[in-house]
Amino acid sequence: MPSIKYLWAIRSYIFAWFLPLVLIPIPLMIDTSAGKCAYVVLLMSLYWFTEAVPISVTALLPIVLFPLMGILSSEQTSKAYVNGTIMIFLGSLIAAAAVEKSMLHKRIALKVLLITGTSPKRLLFGFMFTTAFLSMWISNLASTALMIPIINAALDQLKHRKSKTYGTLTQSSSNVLNLDYKDGEHQTPIRKHSIAQSINIRIDEEETHESIKKSVYLGVCYAANVGGTGTLTGTSTNLVLNGILKENPVSFSDWMIFNIPGMFLLVFITWAYIAYFFMKKSEDLLTDEKDNEAVYKAIKYKYDELGSISFYESSVLVLFILLLMLWFFRDPDFMKGWALYISDSHNFIKDSAPALLIVILFFIIPAKPTQLNASPTLLDWRTTQDSVAWGIILLVGGGFAMAEGSEKSGLSTWMGTQLTVLERFSPFTITVIVCIIALLLTEIMSNTATCTVMLPVIKRLAIELGISPLSVMLPVTLVCSYAFMLPAASGTNAIIFESGKMKNRDMIYPGFFLKFICMAVTLFMLNTWGPIVLNMNSFQYNQTHNYFGEEMTTLKS
Repeated sequence: MPSIKYLWAIRSYIFAWFLPLVLIPIPLMIDTSAGKCAYVVLLMSLYWFTEAVPISVTALLPIVLFPLMGILSSEQTSKAYVNGTIMIFLGSLIAAAAVEKSMLHKRIALKVLLITGTSPKRLLFGFMFTTAFLSMWISNLASTALMIPIINAALDQLKHRKSKTYGTLTQSSSNVLNLDYKDGEHQTPIRKHSIAQSINIRIDEEETHESIKKSVYLGVCYAANVGGTGTLTGTSTNLVLNGILKENPVSFSDWMIFNIPGMFLLVFITWAYIAYFFMKKSEDLLTDEKDNEAVYKAIKYKYDELGSISFYESSVLVLFILLLMLWFFRDPDFMKGWALYISDSHNFIKDSAPALLIVILFFIIPAKPTQLNASPTLLDWRTTQDSVAWGIILLVGGGFAMAEGSEKSGLSTWMGTQLTVLERFSPFTITVIVCIIALLLTEIMSNTATCTVMLPVIKRLAIELGISPLSVMLPVTLVCSYAFMLPAASGTNAIIFESGKMKNRDMIYPGFFLKFICMAVTLFMLNTWGPIVLNMNSFQYNQTHNYFGEEMTTLKS
C-alpha cells in the first residue's frame, strides 16, 4: 500500500484525475446546459484552487468541454480568448516590456527614493510610493522584483556601518579586560557589565535592523498589490471586470479618476499602519546623520550607474505617455474624445486600437538614430517573448469563456436567482458580504480566478435585485487585489516571502487586519467619490436603487 508521503508527493496527479470523475454526477443528474456548465465551472475552480494543473492550462478547458457538452460552439468559445479586452491587455504588457528593457522604471524608482529621504519612515514611504506608482503601469511582480535589489543595497549599507560601530564597541569592551586595576575585587563586575552591555546593544540593533527589513519588504508587497488597482490595465482583474461589463464598460479615464485617489489613500494608510505598528523600535536606528548619508550615497551610486538619460529611454517614456493620453482622452465623460472626431459611435474605436498602435511604434523606432545601420529598435521580439506573461492572457481569456458559457447556458441566471434570498438586506450589506467572500477566496485562489468565478454571478444577482451591477462588481474586483496574508496568494507575496526569509506569521498577522482596512476604505470611496465619477446608476434598467437603497430613476447610457 502506498505510504502517505508517497501519496502527498503525487497529490497533483491524484487531483488532476480524481476531480473530473468525482464531479461527473452533476451533468448526469442535471441534464441541462446549466448543469453541464456547472460541471465545467466547478472543475476549473477546483483545479485553480488545488493547482493540480497549471492555472493557465486550466483556463483552456472551456475550449474542449464547452463544445463537447453543447454549451458553446468551438468558434464562440475561441472568440472569448481573442477580443478587444485581451488586445488591450496584450498591448499594455508589451508596452511594459519596453519600459523594463529600457530600465526607465529603475531610473524613476531611484529618483523618487533620492527625493523622499532616508529616515526609516521616509525610506518606507519612498519604497511604497514608488512601487505603487510603477504597479499602475507594469506588472505587480515586475515592480516588486525591481525594488528588492534597491532595498538590499540601502539596508546593507546601513548594516555595514552599524557593524563597524559594533566592532568598535566590542573592541572597547575587550580592552577593559586588559586594564590593570589595583582594586581587584571590583574588576570582574565592571568588565562583565561592559561586555554584557555591548552584546545586548548589538543583539537589539540586529533585531531592529531585521524588523526594518521585513517592514520595508511587506510595505513594498502591499503597495504593489494596491498600486495595480490604480489603472484599468494595472492588473488583470480590472480587465476581467470590464470584459464582463461588456455592455457598459468603465472607460480608462473614469477608472483613473475614481481609483487613483483611493489607491494613494490606501498606500498612505498602509504606510502609517506599518510605520506605527511594526517600526516602533526603529526610531533610533537611522537617526545618525552619517547613517542617513550612507544610505543616500548607496541609492545615489545606483542612480549614477544609469548615466544620463538616453534617447532610448526618452523615446520609451514619450511613447508610454502618449499611450496613456490616447487612452485617457479617447472617450472621457467630461469632454468630446478624439475617437468621436473619427466616428460618431462611442464604441467604434476602443482602447485596443491606440494600445497596438504604440506597440507597433516600439518595433519601428530605432533606439540609436545616429547609428541606423547598427541600431536595434526600441523593442525586439525576443525580449517580448521573454517578458510578456502569456499565461496570464490565457487565464483572462479562460475567464471570459467561463463567463460567456455561464451566461449562455443560464447558469449565472440560476445562481443569481438562488442568491435573491439576500434581498432582505440593503445593497450596502450585500456588497459587504460579497466583498468579504472575495477577500477570503483571493488568498487561496489567484486574483483573476476569484474575479472570474464571482463576477458573472454577482452581475446576475444585482440585476435580479434591481441594483446597479457596477456598484457591487467594482468593489469585489478591487478587494480581489488585497491578497496580503499568504505567500501563495500572489506572485508579489511569494517573491517577498522568499527574499525577506519570512515566516508565515510575518505575513498573516499584519495582512489580515490590513485586508479589512483596505476593504473599508474602498467601500468609503465607492459611497462618496464613486457616484460622482462613475455614475453607477446609468444602466439600462427601468427602476433601480442607488447605493444606499434610495429609489432613483436611471438614465440610459
